[in-house]
Amino acid sequence: MKKNTLIILLFLILFLVGCKRKIIFQVNEYDGGIYLNDDSGDFENSKKIYDVLGDTGCYLFKEYTEFDCFLNEHNLLINKKIESKYTKDFFSDKSLIIYFGIDSSSGYKYTFNMYNEDNILSLEINKSRDKGKDYQTVEVDRMFFFDINTEEIVNTTEFVFSTNISK
Repeated sequence: MKKNTLIILLFLILFLVGCKRKIIFQVNEYDGGIYLNDDSGDFENSKKIYDVLGDTGCYLFKEYTEFDCFLNEHNLLINKKIESKYTKDFFSDKSLIIYFGIDSSSGYKYTFNMYNEDNILSLEINKSRDKGKDYQTVEVDRMFFFDINTEEIVNTTEFVFSTNISK
């Protein structure tokens, strides 16, 4: 009997260690919320994050200093609405992921899933559109901010993201 109990216990431990744990998060979309600091103060006409870091990017910030250093390193500013939320106080118990990209046309809907498996945080980004509809062919900037409780990812050693597009 002890042998069977031990075997069952070992299988349970292996199952729990290797399983994906879904992460709970809040996502907010901001239209062009991060800009290149051109010292003019004119956010509407400033170059955006895409002009500095390329068409797509995804970054994890566990601490305010990481976020602040990232902005300073790339000479970036955030608009006042976003800046008032992502302060040192925010980072006292939360972490932040920023995803940005450019859609080739309008009409994309996004869904997100986030998992932690073996201390690897994975963000799955799924883009889709309603079939049979005509969409305007114009580049659309997309920027999403993910608020995560830091306790959910405290042992994370790696961060990866993937984008899936359904047509």
